[in-house]
Amino acid sequence: MASTDLDQVLDQAFGVKTVADLAGLKDVRWAQALAALDDAAR
Repeated sequence: MASTDLDQVLDQAFGVKTVADLAGLKDVRWAQALAALDDAAR
């Protein structure tokens, strides 16, 4: 997938322009925190 294709997918799906913007979304940070807790519990 070319970077412009990825940019379009990110914009359509999440309303962001870059992966860095996606990482800054509140819901993504929550999901990362939950995944880290799950890993720590194992």
